Amino acid sequence: MYVLSTIAPIFEEQESITNYIGIQQDITDRLAAEQDLIESEARMAAVMDTVPDAIITINLDGTINSFNKAAESIFGYSSDEMIGQSVDIIVPDEYKEAHRNGIKRFAASGKGNIMGTRVELEALTKSGRRIWIEMALSSVNAGNKRYVTGLLRDISEKKVIEEATRVSAVAFETQEGIFVTDASGKILKVNNAFTTLTGYTSADVVGKYPSILKSGQHDKYFYEQMWAQLEQQGFWSGEVQNRRKNGEIYPQWLSINRVENTQQNTHNYVAIMSDISKYREAEEQINFLAYHDVLTSLPNRALLKDRIGQALISAERHQQKLALLYMDLDRFKFINDSLGHAIGDKLLVKVAERLSEQVREEDTICRTGGDEFIILLPDTDADGAGHVAEKLVENITTLFEIDGNQLFVTLSIGISIYPDNGEDAESLNKHADTAMYRAKQAGRNQYQFFTTEMHSQIVYKLELEHALRFALNRGELSLVYQPLLDIKQNKITGAEALLRWRHPELGMISPLDFIPIAEETGMINPIGQWILHTAIAQCKQWTEAGHDLVIAINLSAVQFNNPLLVSMINSILDEYQLAANNLELEITESVAMINIDLTIKQLKALAEAGIRLSLDDFGTGYSSLNYLKKFPINKLKIDQSFVFDMLIDEDDEAIVDAVITLARSLGLKTLAEGVETPEHLQALKNKGCDFMQGFLFSRPVPAEQFISLLNHPPLSNLGVD
Repeated sequence: MYVLSTIAPIFEEQESITNYIGIQQDITDRLAAEQDLIESEARMAAVMDTVPDAIITINLDGTINSFNKAAESIFGYSSDEMIGQSVDIIVPDEYKEAHRNGIKRFAASGKGNIMGTRVELEALTKSGRRIWIEMALSSVNAGNKRYVTGLLRDISEKKVIEEATRVSAVAFETQEGIFVTDASGKILKVNNAFTTLTGYTSADVVGKYPSILKSGQHDKYFYEQMWAQLEQQGFWSGEVQNRRKNGEIYPQWLSINRVENTQQNTHNYVAIMSDISKYREAEEQINFLAYHDVLTSLPNRALLKDRIGQALISAERHQQKLALLYMDLDRFKFINDSLGHAIGDKLLVKVAERLSEQVREEDTICRTGGDEFIILLPDTDADGAGHVAEKLVENITTLFEIDGNQLFVTLSIGISIYPDNGEDAESLNKHADTAMYRAKQAGRNQYQFFTTEMHSQIVYKLELEHALRFALNRGELSLVYQPLLDIKQNKITGAEALLRWRHPELGMISPLDFIPIAEETGMINPIGQWILHTAIAQCKQWTEAGHDLVIAINLSAVQFNNPLLVSMINSILDEYQLAANNLELEITESVAMINIDLTIKQLKALAEAGIRLSLDDFGTGYSSLNYLKKFPINKLKIDQSFVFDMLIDEDDEAIVDAVITLARSLGLKTLAEGVETPEHLQALKNKGCDFMQGFLFSRPVPAEQFISLLNHPPLSNLGVD
């Protein structure tokens, strides 16, 4: 026989093995009981036509003896077509030989039952279609003849379901969500992974349609295309936005396969789905990082380049202007060096937030790296760009509080305008950068528009930076000393050491030009140490010559924020055996306010070492009395900008009066800078100012000339009472 398999019943809707065997036995008994009554094959066929199951009787030579109505329905042949035909007509070719051998063995055995059980096998219909049948075989004696009787049922439908069940049972063990539907799309079964993925249990979805998972983010056309491919090709796969039971929408990779029955009609759909949220998130993160700054999440240079390109196209098409703002935080490096990069990074994030608050939605803020930012302002002229820059400068100077540190920073901004300063991104970037450096050179905390003169200035600056790197070793740097006069005692009490640079080709370079370069490049550290060594050594010579003087040395922000500053200065004082109170260190108000906590700590350490301290350029910055009273300083220096016009400007005079009064109330001394006329000196003396320095008495001079000034009556010929 051509038996493929023997499978236990697995579907409740079908009859059990017992029922099959029972039917077989019933039929056999009924036929046996009527054997004596049946006297012709015609009467036996009539009886079999009343049975709902297919019955075929076969002669021992393999020809068909009877073919009832149910058999006609299954195989598509009429009884007249089949009787007398070889049973091979419904047997597939690969099973014909096995079938004939089975008939022969049965005939030879003379037994009443071939298999003693039911079998499942394939058969052929009249149309040539293969079907699965379940058959129980018995022998029947009718009169003097023996027949093989087969009781058959078409189980093709069951086999399709069984195969689908077998496949799905294996698939259901995977981690991917699976659901099986019937031909109409109604859900029959889901696996555990489906529940984990969607939140829906089997009870929630069985008997319902997959539309329960729809997110509403796909239109009708999307689903029409899906079903069209399913019908044409039998499968579909793609990304779908579906909804979980809790309402969350997530990306899902969905694969659907159509399962056909033996009639090649759709019997089931099997869908396999995977949550690809993490993949999409990772993909989005990669794409984000490719075009955004990791620290601040602002667009990076790559994204800015693209947006500038688009903005330029739009500006040209609509005859509009656009502005590019190149920004740099002033002295940010000092914060990084003194407080560490963690604090610096947090400050950058806060700065980015403040910048974002001041621009429009269509504007682009980019962090290009370090403490540099660029803002693209589409459809903006010079007036609009200046207005934005002014807001940015004002907003950034507000106090930042980070991890217990109170920080002040300022902003230098350079502005270029399309098409006035360039017609492409590279030109606009370069010119805005140039204008930004000009803003720094002009004193920082401001904005500058690009001008054609700036380009030559930047070239000059680069030339100076290169030359400065060799100036110290080549002996091009020197110190000059400007006397500090005690107004009340009418004598020189000290000198301020000032740095000078004589370039062999360019001549004397202004400190206003090269000091900022030294600070920005870090060259101020070796230069600053050289100044300390040289000035302290000179002061020691003067004291040994009988002149008890104080040497005043300016500290840059880089030097002041060095945690090793105190130990370094003490070491130099010890080296030259100069008393600490002969040294006065000056820091500007802007440096002191960068980091209040660090300033107080550093000043206290210097004061405890016996070093005098003064606050330079007082009144030009943004300090408050609350902070000032915490600084252990000895002297306030009144900036020369107030002194110069105090005789003609009531506001400047009021500031000078206020500083002197404030210092006296705090127990501090005052020193006025830039005193150039006897009238200025007389007014300062009348107001109670303690010290002065300026061209009225002497310009800064080399050390060898300073000795003669010590022996000169300071105020005898100045016309001061």
